[in-house]
Amino acid sequence: MAAEHSPNNPPETPFELQRRIEKGAAVVSLAGSCSMTCADQLGSLLMQEAESDVPLVVLDLTRLEFIESTNLGKVVAAYLKLRRRGADMKLVGPNGDILNLLKLTRLDHLFTIADSVEAALPSK
Repeated sequence: MAAEHSPNNPPETPFELQRRIEKGAAVVSLAGSCSMTCADQLGSLLMQEAESDVPLVVLDLTRLEFIESTNLGKVVAAYLKLRRRGADMKLVGPNGDILNLLKLTRLDHLFTIADSVEAALPSK
């Protein structure tokens, strides 16, 4: 029987963070378990993107297994900073647990959620 994932019992998969530019947008891919220990790393990268000149940040969550609430707060803070300068952030492929968390916190109404990175990117 698989253990339930919760803030007190996150998956043990190491957190990975990758960034690339695609079609003028910053694509930030998150993988593994994004627990409290990676809050500074994630927050720092997202704030750098929010303060840069990219018009769009795409957060690829397709390989993310778990995100702790502090990190979700970092995502929201970066989104708000992006919006203040006229840029945007889109989320891609959150798993069932993360999508449920987004719905529970009503953040699914704040973010555009796409099925793929390609669908989230500008068509030009």
